Amino acid sequence: MLSCFIRKKISPFIIDMDIELDNSQIMVILGQSGCGKTSFLNLITGFLTPDEGSIVNNKHIFYNHKINEPIHKRKIGYIQQNSCLFPHMTVKENLCYSVNKRQQKGFEKKLEELIKYLDIESNLKQYPHELSGGQQQRVAIGRALMMQPEIILWDEPFSSLDYSIRQDLRELVITIRDNYNIPMIFVTHDLREAYTLGDKIAIMKDGKIIQQGDKNEVFKHPSNEEVAKIVGMTNVIKAESIKNTSRCQVGDMKLSTLNRIKESKSIMIGIRPEDIVYVREIHTSKDISNMNVSISTVLSMRHELDYYTLKVLSHEMNEVLEIILPKYVIDKYQIAEGKKIKIMLKYKEITVLGV
Repeated sequence: MLSCFIRKKISPFIIDMDIELDNSQIMVILGQSGCGKTSFLNLITGFLTPDEGSIVNNKHIFYNHKINEPIHKRKIGYIQQNSCLFPHMTVKENLCYSVNKRQQKGFEKKLEELIKYLDIESNLKQYPHELSGGQQQRVAIGRALMMQPEIILWDEPFSSLDYSIRQDLRELVITIRDNYNIPMIFVTHDLREAYTLGDKIAIMKDGKIIQQGDKNEVFKHPSNEEVAKIVGMTNVIKAESIKNTSRCQVGDMKLSTLNRIKESKSIMIGIRPEDIVYVREIHTSKDISNMNVSISTVLSMRHELDYYTLKVLSHEMNEVLEIILPKYVIDKYQIAEGKKIKIMLKYKEITVLGV
């Protein structure tokens, strides 16, 4: 287990982090640029020294009030956006850079297995400038694995690569997690990447973790409006709770949720755009608001591959909502800008922020 509690004053804020991560787990850190994500990784590697705290991995102390282990003894693999390969070395030489051949048993066999594992057999005699971006990152990953790391840190390693290459490398990251039994921390701005890779998600702001936990919990139940926006919950609405019920009032509409609140008060609710669905017909004689269904006008539509992102104005709530609908739904029901449609907010997916 990686246990990391550190404080470090870095203008304009203080890095104040407290995380625990089991072996074979990936923690993904999300946060706006400049919030301290890379500085946090540099504190773990030893490039920066904490003002106080401790960094311990499976009883191996990297840092505490008595110990500040040198970088080369920490055995941390660090993969960055720039592969940082040595330009004057071949692929094979880069892979072997961190290996002391005299001390490492089975060196050649391990290298051969890793080369096949990374699918870079044909690149061994090439230099970094002769490789594609994806190949360079595979070599960087291989160099990190050859040192038999205790931890791997990933600092937005795939952000400059093409979509298909990113997909392949994400699968490689998951394979490494499953096979190497070591904790990994992955920094990214890509929500899909975060959800795909993360066993745990940590949301960072101004040097601090403002929410962390299981990825489903963080994505579906953000603790506040700021976290909601970072994880892509674009619909955040002011509402009034209805005492001793799990319902709330937004405009003229009463919405059902899963959160029972004891007193009537102003609250903020959130729902992800994919959790608002198109309703073709209402099979009930009850007021449609009892089903979280609203008549809405389509304000705008944005086509993105096999789906559309719509901005709609809910008449009952008097709120503009963002929703995501599959392209086949758009085509089948001839949904267009200016058209009135019925939408339903899934009550199980409405989160009362801060509860």
